[in-house]
Amino acid sequence: MVWRWRVSAFYGVDDPDNGKRRGMCAITMTHATEPSLMVELAAFRQRSDIGWVDIVDLQTSEQRREYMR
Repeated sequence: MVWRWRVSAFYGVDDPDNGKRRGMCAITMTHATEPSLMVELAAFRQRSDIGWVDIVDLQTSEQRREYMR
């Protein structure tokens, strides 16, 4: 399996329940297919503590940021 995207989600709140601070990385995942990437982004949109995600295309090294709010 070839990994295509790396997604890192960052906290967008100052003091979430788990003690993390705004701007700290909450989780990093890799995805091989676009459908799995879309499912992950949809899940992050449902979380009130996630402020943004950085998506890196591992084939082209292009990076983009998507804000969840």
